Parts: sequence; C-alpha cells; structure tokens
Amino acid sequence: MHSLKLSSTTKMNYNDKHINNNDNHSEMDFFAMAEIPYSKKKEEIWNQLSSELEAANSNPKASISVQKVNVVKPRLIFGIAATLLILLGTFSLLRFYNTTIYCPANKHLAVNFPDGSTSTMNSNSTITYYPLWWQFSRRVSLSGEAFFNVEEGTNFYVSSSLGKTMVLGTSFNIFSRGDEYSVTCVTGTVKVVSITKKAVILSPDYHAEINKNGDIKISKTNNASGTVDWMDDMFNFTSVPLSIVIDEIEQQYNVTITSNTELDYFYTGHFSKNKSVEEVLNLLCKPFGLTFVKKSKSNYHIVQN
Repeated sequence: MHSLKLSSTTKMNYNDKHINNNDNHSEMDFFAMAEIPYSKKKEEIWNQLSSELEAANSNPKASISVQKVNVVKPRLIFGIAATLLILLGTFSLLRFYNTTIYCPANKHLAVNFPDGSTSTMNSNSTITYYPLWWQFSRRVSLSGEAFFNVEEGTNFYVSSSLGKTMVLGTSFNIFSRGDEYSVTCVTGTVKVVSITKKAVILSPDYHAEINKNGDIKISKTNNASGTVDWMDDMFNFTSVPLSIVIDEIEQQYNVTITSNTELDYFYTGHFSKNKSVEEVLNLLCKPFGLTFVKKSKSNYHIVQN
C-alpha cells in the first residue's frame, strides 16, 4: 500500500488555500449581516418615485397647501380716503361757512334769514349767521342793536358779548354795545341768559338789562314798541344815561362827540332824526346846563356852561 506524500510546497499551498477559503466565507458572512435588506429592487423604487412626482406635478394642491391672503389694493385705500376727505370738506363748508353783515353809521339795514325770519339792524351794528347750517341750527351773533322778527320753528339764538337770547317765534329788540346789553320783548316770550348762566323769561312789554358782572335787571315798560322807534328814524329815551344817548347820536349821525365834563345825567325825551345834529345836541345839553362847540364838520365837544 502506497502512502501519498505531500511535498512541503504542496502542503503549504493547500493550507493557504484552506485558510483563504475560510477568510472568504467570513467576509461574505460579515457583509451579508451588515447589508440593509430592501424588500424592493432599485428599479421598482425608482419607478414608484417617478410616479409620485408625476402625480404631484399634475395636481399641485394634492401636495402643497397655500393659504390665500386677501390684500387690500392701494386704489381702494385711496378711494376711501378721498371719500372721507370729501365728506369732511362738505361738513366743514356747511357748518362753518358764514355770512357777516355790517350796517354802517347813519344807516339802517334789513336782513332776511333762510327760514323767513327777519332783522332790522341799527347803525354801526354787525350780524353773523350760518346760512348753510341754518336748517340744523338758527344761530346769530350780534354786535350793536337790531330788532328781530322770528318765524316759529326750532330755537332761535342771538349771542352777544354779555348774554344770549333764545326764542321760538316772537319779536324783540336787542341792544349790545360795550358794557351795555338789554333785551325788550315785543311779542311772544324771550329767554335771556347772562354770561354767568343767570336766566330770565320775558313776556311782552318787559325789559331785561345785563351788566358786565352778569347780573340781570328786569323792568316793565309801558311802551315796548317805543324801544324800536329807531327803525322809523325816531329817538325815544326814558331815564337813559346821557352818555348812552350821546353814543347813539354818534352812531346815527356818524359824528364824534367828546367832553371833559362828567355826564352823570339821565335823559328822557324823544325827537326825530330829521333834525340836524346841532339841533339834537342843543335838546340834549340845555336841560343839564351844558353846551357844545363844533370843532369840525363831524366833531363836537360838550362843555359845562
């Protein structure tokens, strides 16, 4: 029986081969364990991704949700702003547009208000009212003297520096110059309010005077219509301070009257404006021992005899 002998070279080759085979099996086992298992082939995965991308492109809402935002257009904003400006401008025009009427010295002037109410202005007087706002508020500002004949309606207000007069429908006379303020009711009723909020209600033939402190004095007159004799170019005074009478003469004749004498007198009398200013001054001065000097065409000076 022959025994098979291997050479050392052959034996080494065999051992090496055996070792190499063992190493190859170990590497294959390691990578098999480390490899991530996929249930689908790469071709199947690629085809699936392609299909999903095509579906997303054909129906964007299916993959992307966009919230719609309402944006106010600049043109709309400018339109609203322009409308508001027009409304504001219209309101300001209606509310604050006014008419001012001045009656110069030596004149009388008639005023017709939008509702049919009327006024007769005495010399050197001013009336301001708001014609476009009249249907909402019948308000008049007066400086000087005026007679009012008011149509019935909402309250009719006449404001002056020392007081305010309110009526519904009546006729009355208001005198407002400097520190003098008086109201005479001719028909209807009149409410008079001072700057200190004191108030009285006048019936026909009653007269109210307000001083600069806001106090009101009421008196009854026997001839209320005589208060408006100035409308017929007549002067009618009853126990009126001489200084006020002289001031009225200045207004009616457009002259200047001065004096270096205290005129602490009260005058009662009546006369026509048809008389000259010299005749009128003579009537005023004589009862009190006074006289006057004509300094120029429109300037007179009163002195004590």
